[in-house]
Amino acid sequence: MTTTIAMIEKRTGQRGSTLGVSLIFLVLLTLLGLTAMQDTGLQERMAGNARDKDMALQAGEAGLRDAEAYLMTPVLPAFNGATSGLIAFDRDGIKPSYWEDSNYDWANNSRSYSGADIDGVGNQPRYVIEELPQAPLPGQSLAADEPVEDHGAYRITVRAEGGTSDAAAVLQTVYRR
Repeated sequence: MTTTIAMIEKRTGQRGSTLGVSLIFLVLLTLLGLTAMQDTGLQERMAGNARDKDMALQAGEAGLRDAEAYLMTPVLPAFNGATSGLIAFDRDGIKPSYWEDSNYDWANNSRSYSGADIDGVGNQPRYVIEELPQAPLPGQSLAADEPVEDHGAYRITVRAEGGTSDAAAVLQTVYRR
């Protein structure tokens, strides 16, 4: 009979250790779950930002194609500032580059995209066409008795937005006509 009493006393001395270990594991699992949720939220925001950036680039490409189609028209107006979005070349180099100016008024000093509306973008792309100096095409003859034909070159700058106005892309190309 004495052996039974000794076993009961040993069991009563270890009471509560399972509860403490279980609570520690519960806290660790909770922290692991919170970290996983934060990581998932961050990845979701990153994916959304990448989508907005891609949409802005695609809208910018559409704006470039629209401006090139405009330059293919048989007759172009004068690049003297009378037509919005058509800029004469700055031969003195004193004007700041409009595409680097954060205060440039794209809404009033540019041409609007004329294609079908692009779904999912904050605003449709807008572009500016700058007339560059006349220059001969590369590879033409330089013989003294042959005239060299000058061809027009134009710098196209497009500003496009993604899903929000925070995701903006500025694209440029030079078009020779």
